[in-house]
Amino acid sequence: MMSGKGVSLILKSVSLNYKRPVTYPDTLLIGHKPHVVREGDNTQFGCKAIIYSYSQQKVVTTSDSMLVWYDYDRLCKTEPDERILNVLKRRMRP
Repeated sequence: MMSGKGVSLILKSVSLNYKRPVTYPDTLLIGHKPHVVREGDNTQFGCKAIIYSYSQQKVVTTSDSMLVWYDYDRLCKTEPDERILNVLKRRMRP
């Protein structure tokens, strides 16, 4: 856990928009959807998320984050292999 190996993701940035307070006990449903940030740049992608409260029956938080494919062996950003990239791109469709 303390030292990465191979190619994986690293969190570049995240923004959160808290809409309502959440208190214990509650059950939250968190949904993510990846999105293209810059066409043709396969080294990074965005990920929008919503957090839904079952007890309030409302969305309580939204977020947008930037993830970068990172090669922990070479210590630099990189592109994922084609198979992973194809799966991710299918999920980015509207």
